[in-house]
Amino acid sequence: MPETITGHDGSHHPYYRRHEWGARAPRHRSKMGRHTRTFQHYTVTAAGGANPSLAFGFASMRSVQAFHMDGRGWSDFAYSLGVDNAGRIYEGRGPGVVGGHTKGYNSSSYAVVWIGGPDDTPTAAARAAIRAAHEWLDDLYDTTTRTDGHRDVAATGCPGDQLDAWVNAGMPIDGAERPKEWDEMATKDEVKDALGEVLADAGIATTAQLDDRALKTTIAVTGSRVHSIDDPNIKTVSDLYNGQNAILATLSGQTAGTVDVDALAAKIRDALGADIADELARRLAS
Repeated sequence: MPETITGHDGSHHPYYRRHEWGARAPRHRSKMGRHTRTFQHYTVTAAGGANPSLAFGFASMRSVQAFHMDGRGWSDFAYSLGVDNAGRIYEGRGPGVVGGHTKGYNSSSYAVVWIGGPDDTPTAAARAAIRAAHEWLDDLYDTTTRTDGHRDVAATGCPGDQLDAWVNAGMPIDGAERPKEWDEMATKDEVKDALGEVLADAGIATTAQLDDRALKTTIAVTGSRVHSIDDPNIKTVSDLYNGQNAILATLSGQTAGTVDVDALAAKIRDALGADIADELARRLAS
């Protein structure tokens, strides 16, 4: 019997290990610790319909591995986990192993690949399994990371229009409603305007120029994670505090060097709310 991965929405997905789908031994492996990001890909191969058989899933994993090892000359199946349209999850390189999926990010990220191509449609079961797979990878390391489509960092069509749009919408589960204001704010400029209004209403930064760096610092102050900033290890205001007094002072209307970070954090978080702060962080990193 396969193991089970349970998503945060309560959905359950069978998890098949490498030996179960007949994986070849890798040529070599490199260990990886805590990741800072996850990526979504597709295999470009056929999805096998809306409810592919388990045999189809196993064969697809073996076929992709063979292409990667024999066609590309890589050490193994490139991705961390695979997902099919029936909602099954397959062990690829697995957690704790450096992948070969996203150039420039392999040593610090994991990747989930959907078995399907540009002419296929990811089913509701597939989307739930994909989301659960990303959540499971984060839960293993007690962290919350940003998920992007492959095309967000490379000139490629992967993971396809449908999956990319869904990933960039926050991977919502079927029937879940997203805050209306964020359905209407798709660009950084619109987010800047909205944040400016929120801060002004709270008496914060009424005259500040809200550039990208200041915005990201604002999100850091709320306690949310920061992504796509100069240093990938920067995640919270404690990481940003050194050298950032001037920005924090501008945002709070205080004098540089006298910023009460805790008070400012509480003020901005009260104004934004945790859910909106998290959504801002995701959009500002796009």
